[in-house]
Formats: sequence, structure tokens, C-alpha cells
Amino acid sequence: MTSVTSAEPLPGELGRGPLGRASVVLHRYAAISLGCVLASLPAAAGALLLPWEGLAVLLIVLLTGSVAAALSAALAAWRDEARTVHPEPWSAFWRGWRRNAVDVLRAVAPGLVVVGIVSVTVVNIGGAGIGPGYAWLLLGIAGVTTLIGIRVTVLATMFAFRTRDLWRLAAFTLFRVPRATVALLAMVICAVGLVWITNEAALLALVGVLARWLLHHERPVIDLVRDQFTLEGQASAP
Repeated sequence: MTSVTSAEPLPGELGRGPLGRASVVLHRYAAISLGCVLASLPAAAGALLLPWEGLAVLLIVLLTGSVAAALSAALAAWRDEARTVHPEPWSAFWRGWRRNAVDVLRAVAPGLVVVGIVSVTVVNIGGAGIGPGYAWLLLGIAGVTTLIGIRVTVLATMFAFRTRDLWRLAAFTLFRVPRATVALLAMVICAVGLVWITNEAALLALVGVLARWLLHHERPVIDLVRDQFTLEGQASAP
């Protein structure tokens, strides 16, 4: 006898009806957010335990690479969870983390170094002997680098490009897909505002939620890169 598996949940199963669907959504958000918190512990420990002065600032910034790896895992989990009826977000998160962490860390490393050097300079602005105008210029460079670095994280999660190609594509799509760039900028501003009002822990707790929002708004960028810069996209082109 041949068994047939339905793609839809059966009556009484998780996901059937409004309450069931709400339970699935909450389960996914909670599991992925908890995974992000655990994967980002190196950055949290650095921010809490190290002094925000001298070269310690550079180390704190470099430790935020763990946040990039956690964001990548959350993006992969949300992508995989969108394709399944029966949720396994915890497994999907750590599967994405194991698959992408090393590649993402390698990809974002140049940006972390730039932001780290800028941060050390700005924190020690008095001893460096630079004016406030130059400090604002450095902060602008760090902001743009952060913006591009987040998109690099997205692209490194979805594709297997070389590091320099990821940065080129990320910078290229900033102008090519302006709506996604505006959404990304809004997310960064909200994240900075959240940290300013509360602390870094609140941001880490919401990385899973932000990843879902980021994946939604970065979809045009992902589609553009797939269609124009991958063999898969070229093969499907008319």
C-alpha cells in the first residue's frame, strides 16, 4: 500500500486554525531568537566585560563577528522554515550556523577591521588630536561599512562567492536596489536607537526578529544577484 503524506497539517495538528498558526509563529520566533542569543555570547561577553577604551574597543568590535554568524544562521533558519509545515526552527538555526559561520566570519572580517580601527580612533579622539569634523567623517565611514557588511552577511548566507566579490556585490546593490537599502538603513537606525535607549542585550534578544524582517526586505537583492550573477539565474533566463 502506498502512503500519501499531505503537505497541509491534518485536523488537530499543530498549525491548524488561528491558534495553531499563532503557536507555530511564536515557536519559530522564540527558538530562533534564543539561538541568536546563545550564538552571540562572545560579543555580549566582550561588551560587558571589556573596558570601552584603547585597543579593547577593537577586540569588542571583532567579537561582533559572532553576531554576524548568528544573523546568518537566523536568515538560513527563516529561509528553511518557510518551506516546511512542521517547524523545526531550533535544528534549522544550528544547521545554518554550522554551515555558514566560518564563511560569514571570513566575509565580514575586512569590515570589522575597518569599523574597529575607526572605533578606536573615535574613542581616543582627544589623544589622537583630531577635530570633531574628522571624527564625524570616520563615523560616516563606519556606518556605510556596517551597512554594506550586513548585506555581505545576507549574500554570504545565500551564495558562495569570494569575499571580495561579496563586498563588490553588496556595494553595487546599495544603489541598484534602493528600496531594500532604505529598509536596511531603517533597521540599522532602529537597532542603534534600541541600544541607545536600553542596552546591547535587548538588541541580541531581537536579532531573530530582525532577521525575519531583513530577509523579507532583502529578497529583491537576493533575486537580483541570483538572476544576474549565478549560473542558476543565467540558465533560467529566457
